Amino acid sequence: CSRAQAAFMEGAYNRVLSARQTVPHSTYVYYMDLLEKTVR
Repeated sequence: CSRAQAAFMEGAYNRVLSARQTVPHSTYVYYMDLLEKTVR
């Protein structure tokens, strides 16, 4: 379970949004963008 996933499940959406800044590889940015749209 990733930190972003755990934060999403806990409702800590500010942590989900900040996780986008620390993605391990540039290919994750696309998925983090989708997750950001879902959270907002």
